[in-house]
Amino acid sequence: MQARDQRRSVLLLPPPRQFEATPLRLAAVLVPIFLRDGADWLLFTVRRGDLQAHAGQIAFPGGMREGSEDPITCALREAHEEIGVQPEEVTVLGGLPSRDSSSQIRVHVVVGRIGDPSQLRAEPREVERLLAVPWAELRQETRWQQQTPPLPPGAAALRPSPHFQVGADVIWGLTGRITFDLVNALRSEP
Repeated sequence: MQARDQRRSVLLLPPPRQFEATPLRLAAVLVPIFLRDGADWLLFTVRRGDLQAHAGQIAFPGGMREGSEDPITCALREAHEEIGVQPEEVTVLGGLPSRDSSSQIRVHVVVGRIGDPSQLRAEPREVERLLAVPWAELRQETRWQQQTPPLPPGAAALRPSPHFQVGADVIWGLTGRITFDLVNALRSEP
């Protein structure tokens, strides 16, 4: 593990080894960090626009717990299914606080380093495309805005969340909260 990742492991929570007891459904996501031209980037997925749930939204690879798997196993399995990253090629750096989604799911968060994402493939049944964002941009706290997402008429109101504009894309909702949690956790790093 490189020195930068060792420092980050100290700033992050320990990786979640078991799911928290809750009446909510359980899921886990991987926050994939990778190196490009000597700088760190985060890798997101853009969900297909025709999906029934969370269509077109930006997300981290992840999904629902299967059987008795732990959060790390769940996050790595889902990352393999959605973006093709091999579980043994992920270096787990730590975790972030779990978050409850608007869909009544408790999401456990695993932060890990992956290799070159150009070798990855998006699962076409779920993922429209991959989105890479420089960590240096995400760390610019002035680019983050607390907003309530626009909703279709008659939809239940959602609470405000951190929003981050990346070209025509917007990171918001649960993914925005998790990303902003990472920004806050690593705020003191050089």
